[in-house]
Amino acid sequence: MSSNLAINRICQNCGKEFVARTTVTRYCGYSCAKKGYKKSKREERYNPINEETLRIKRLQLEELKAREFLSVSQAAKVLGCSRQNVYKLIRSGKLPAKNLLLKKTMIKRVDIDRLFEPEKTPTGVLLEYMLGEIEKLKSQAVPSGITSKHYYSLSEVRNKYGISQSGLDSVLNSNRIEKIRQGRQVYVLKSDIDKILKGV
Repeated sequence: MSSNLAINRICQNCGKEFVARTTVTRYCGYSCAKKGYKKSKREERYNPINEETLRIKRLQLEELKAREFLSVSQAAKVLGCSRQNVYKLIRSGKLPAKNLLLKKTMIKRVDIDRLFEPEKTPTGVLLEYMLGEIEKLKSQAVPSGITSKHYYSLSEVRNKYGISQSGLDSVLNSNRIEKIRQGRQVYVLKSDIDKILKGV
């Protein structure tokens, strides 16, 4: 029993709407069906080649990204732009580069990554500098009350126990003895040193 229900479809070759005879009809007529068949055969033949080409290009790009130094042409591939645009970045000072030989310009991979980092404002640079200086001061700070009564300087330890500097360093590191710096001098607790070296 045939159905009188009209099946409207879009031709996969020409894109025009047509009334299909069945639910699986893809083309509006013989001409489009023939063209569609030829197209599918071409795709079957060339798609694997195109996919292999894309795979090789992806591998090449990954290899470039892993390199520490790149030529201008390689940098252009990584950035996805022309060599002229890379030279513009170099001339503008945004992308550092080094001329190693005649017509041989090399670019650090990390400098390309820095192109995508947010630019620091003058306030941000100043704040970063101040924080760095504060950390330096913290590292130089020493406890108050360092006296010869409770602490040895390293030279005093060497003289008292007749130990070399390398030997003393080994003792301090292996026993995890805290060293306190005050100016150019480094001090250690007498009780810690005497406990270890008196029995040696």
